[in-house]
Amino acid sequence: KGKAYYKKNCRVCHDGKTEGIPALQPSDLIMDQWETFFEEDFEEAHEGVKDPNHDNKPVTDVLTEEELEALAKWTIDHAADSEQPMTCG
Repeated sequence: KGKAYYKKNCRVCHDGKTEGIPALQPSDLIMDQWETFFEEDFEEAHEGVKDPNHDNKPVTDVLTEEELEALAKWTIDHAADSEQPMTCG
């Protein structure tokens, strides 16, 4: 589910084409970095970010807790230092 949520909600901005926003995929960080990001940094990093696919609602209002947990699990499970690093291509 995490990969599907990423493609639906995250890739719209983290595609490498959106100015000021880095392209991002699970294999770009190690497991500990992803864990820290989702536990401590996600909300602050997305504060004020609007989702163009959801009537420009704040990203933090669009993603449900279930979706956020699935995204975290997917990125951690496929991080650079995991047994199955993954890109989103």
